[in-house]
Amino acid sequence: MERHLYSHMSAEEKDKSGLKKRCETCGREFLDKKAYAAHILAHKGQQFACDQCPKTFHWKQGLRRHLVNVHGKASKNSLKDS
Repeated sequence: MERHLYSHMSAEEKDKSGLKKRCETCGREFLDKKAYAAHILAHKGQQFACDQCPKTFHWKQGLRRHLVNVHGKASKNSLKDS
């Protein structure tokens, strides 16, 4: 029930409630628990490397978007973990 009530709070109410989360790595603050959890995974998670240039991405979707926008269309062979 507490999580449900939290979802209905405004950003200002969340801030006043002390529920704001701060990333210990970079200092970025989050009011949303899911966004905070995803951000932490980005710091700790695996990297996905482009096989056509030196760029790396925290999320496979970021690599797919890069491959389509920069190099043309993404192929299954282009998606590799680094």
